[in-house]
Amino acid sequence: MRSSSFRWLIVILLAACQENTIGLERVGSVAGTVVNNNFELLANAQITTVPATSVVLSDSAGAFTIAGIVEGEYTLFAEQANYERASLKVNVIGDQTSQAAFILDAIPPTFSQLNGIVVDAVTNQTLSNVSVTTNPPTSALLTNELGRISVDSIPEGIYTIFAKKAGYQTDSVTISLSAGRSNPFALPLSPNP
Repeated sequence: MRSSSFRWLIVILLAACQENTIGLERVGSVAGTVVNNNFELLANAQITTVPATSVVLSDSAGAFTIAGIVEGEYTLFAEQANYERASLKVNVIGDQTSQAAFILDAIPPTFSQLNGIVVDAVTNQTLSNVSVTTNPPTSALLTNELGRISVDSIPEGIYTIFAKKAGYQTDSVTISLSAGRSNPFALPLSPNP
């Protein structure tokens, strides 16, 4: 009986001593570059992953590295202002560096239309042949015989419009151009004293 009790004791002890193993996660890294559709290197592009790891920025040579990533499949995203977000899948293998290359497409600028009139500030009469320029620069224009200018296909944004004519004080107005809209302005010029 002793031997049978002893055997049961050994079986119980062995069962209680089962090893609980914790798998060691193998890690790798991802390295790559970010360029635009003209193959120009893009600095400061933000690189993220799903599942989430860390967020990194590309350097001045468009290069990035994400180190210490647990082995597995990831979706990488690259984004930068004025470019469309891009994604790709990468398989990270432990103790290796997986490669990734992003080509970001530029977001086409959206355009608007600029329409304006320049008038004499005292008489309110329209002024022809007034030199009109913008900042940021577009193209130099002259008002027509009705004192009007019209420009199509100007990128949206904030512009300062300058008007200059002999015998008048140069003046300006700042407007915000919205895409797909006609953006009218009126600019009165005061005669020189």
